Amino acid sequence: MSSSGWFGPREGWLSVLLLAAVLWCVVHSVEAAEWSDNLDLLVPLAWFGMAVGIVGAKSGLRRRALHIMAVVIGVETIVLTFGNRMTATKWDDRLNELSWHIVTWLQTAFAGGNSRDNVVFALIMAALSLGLGYVTAWLIYGLGRGGLAVIIAGAMLLIHLSYSYATLNYHLYLLLFFGLLLLVSLELSRRQQFWHRSGLVVQGQVVRNVVTTSAIAIVLVLVFARQGPAEQPTSLFDPAWTSVQDSWGRAQGQIDRLFGGVQGPPVVVVGLAFGNTMQPRENFELGTGPVLKIESPRERYWRTMSYAVYTGQGMVSGDVYGDRFEENATLPLPFGAVEAREELEQHITVLANQSNLVFSSDAPVRVDLPTLVEWRQTQDDPAVVRLASMLHKGQQYTVISAASVASEDELRKAGTDYPPGVEKYLQLPPSVPDRVRELSAEVTASGPTPYDKALAIETMLRNLPYQTVIPPPPSDRDWVDYTLFDVQTGYADSLATAMVVLLREDGIPARVVTGFAPGTYSEDDAAYIITEAEAHAWVEVFFPHYGWINFEPSAIRTLPFRPTEDVSASLPISDIAFSADNPDMYMDDESYLGGYGDFLPPMDARNDEAWLIGLGVVVLLLVLGGLAWFGLTVMLRRGLRGLPWHVQWYGKFRRLAGWAGLGGRSSQTPFEYTEWLDGRYPGTGKMVRPIAECYVLGAYSGQEPDPEELARASKAWEQIRRPLAKRVLLRGVIATRDRLEVLRERWAGRSRAA
Repeated sequence: MSSSGWFGPREGWLSVLLLAAVLWCVVHSVEAAEWSDNLDLLVPLAWFGMAVGIVGAKSGLRRRALHIMAVVIGVETIVLTFGNRMTATKWDDRLNELSWHIVTWLQTAFAGGNSRDNVVFALIMAALSLGLGYVTAWLIYGLGRGGLAVIIAGAMLLIHLSYSYATLNYHLYLLLFFGLLLLVSLELSRRQQFWHRSGLVVQGQVVRNVVTTSAIAIVLVLVFARQGPAEQPTSLFDPAWTSVQDSWGRAQGQIDRLFGGVQGPPVVVVGLAFGNTMQPRENFELGTGPVLKIESPRERYWRTMSYAVYTGQGMVSGDVYGDRFEENATLPLPFGAVEAREELEQHITVLANQSNLVFSSDAPVRVDLPTLVEWRQTQDDPAVVRLASMLHKGQQYTVISAASVASEDELRKAGTDYPPGVEKYLQLPPSVPDRVRELSAEVTASGPTPYDKALAIETMLRNLPYQTVIPPPPSDRDWVDYTLFDVQTGYADSLATAMVVLLREDGIPARVVTGFAPGTYSEDDAAYIITEAEAHAWVEVFFPHYGWINFEPSAIRTLPFRPTEDVSASLPISDIAFSADNPDMYMDDESYLGGYGDFLPPMDARNDEAWLIGLGVVVLLLVLGGLAWFGLTVMLRRGLRGLPWHVQWYGKFRRLAGWAGLGGRSSQTPFEYTEWLDGRYPGTGKMVRPIAECYVLGAYSGQEPDPEELARASKAWEQIRRPLAKRVLLRGVIATRDRLEVLRERWAGRSRAA
């Protein structure tokens, strides 16, 4: 299984094949996702990087020089590979074309814009694949860190799978199988080397039997793990889990912004997925599963997130800041929303697997659970409201929102006296073509007021056919210009973005919002049932005194209801107390009937929090203990891997004794130190004598210790490491005890002198 010299790595060719399989699992998942063109290069590049890492680990070159050389080889390989795929015929022109892609992408990234250049995405994936191959090979064959190599590969695969499709999850199971088998192979190779040095002969079938048995055991473990429960995190860890998911969601938003052209194969959008970036999509469809149940006195659009910045290739939320509000606390009312608003109370039940987004009609002003409000520049300009903890299927929250009841007459009379802070909703990049501005002026020419202008643009866009299968715009084209003049069709995202740009061109503040259309009212549930198919994007237009008002540019949705006459009186937002009759309720799977489910009465108060907290503390202590043990093990072996066994045992013994406060003096010979240790820690001298003898024989006599001496030293190390490890853990107690003993003797001496 193992060999040495230039004919193969000492870890064996089986380890090379297994590492290649691990790399295939990670890299092929990206290729199979079909995010963009040129991804068929990833697997060969990963294997090439692995080969460079193995050769480098065996070359004997200095680490820094080797890594620099590997980077140079990697850059040259990627440039040559992708240069051959550019459209130009001459090599100079190919390099210029490749450089143009990179420079343009960097300019867009640093300017905060959206990029749709798939060439740069493929370049980055190629660099990551090649780098992953090199790093994992170096960790295994240069440093002997097989476990770390598998962890890195697994982490990269999980990151990709979290962003791709469930049909690709089989790569994870294959990686677990090949990765665990790789660790078995490396450990078996290490033991074979020890047996060889000890003069022991091992039959070939032993190795084959170990590998075969390990493979079967790994398969069984994976099968049983697959059948096990897949519970959500408990409420005890929900805040931390929510924070992790929010951070990851922000990272995904940045990825969306920088790689907007990455589409992948047709995908069904499911659940409650709304990101911080909106840009062109290609060939998508919406699912049909229920996601929300909303009890509300009237039909409304259920909004959650708004987008302020148009980049030319998409809409992004913009810079936001966050604050936490406790349950029932009054949230800041969006600026400008001072007239014609009513309190609307909504009871919302999550029917999707989980969510922490707050959905409501217009602006939420109070929620019966702690919330995190993300706002722009000032607190009265919220971008999104999230729950501080994740809610799971069947759980409920109540929100009171300030819903607009402004009439058409009131909005026509609102005027253009816009308050400070609205300027950001007039922003447009200089790249917007002139014909977009000309179209805006043409459509709104007959509108005497901003409201009439908004109606004119809304009507014009609703006359465009609604279609979701649309070729995305080229990376250098403005999204709105492409929608209005090239394809002349669109879906909710593109039509809403087009309306916002046309309004801003005419000096009218507007923004895109996402959430859900009203849904279907269920008489049985006395609530609106919202499915994934209702996921939607529309437009909010700002009117002085009345705030943000909904407009609908998509023909497949009905126009938002708006009174034709003035409301007799505005309804103030008062401090209404929440009803205690609607606490969080949980769905019982056995009673999930009729498609949308029946709900149990409120559950009794839980009385197991103390047990949960105690269990959490125990788990935390176990995790911390495991991390401490792993860290100490790594530190104990640091710098000793690959050295002869007699050196490793003596080095680890001296290091562990030093941590226990028994380090002795560096000038002591091994035998002098052994005698000194026996005086400080009685009984250990005889125990560690074989380690010292084996080390002296191998280090100073020029002879290799024979198998019997190696066996005695190995047994001595197994005996001494446990008491020394205990002494490390109790070092503080022992030092305190010795100090007290010294003080006691001094006190006794003074007493006798007195």
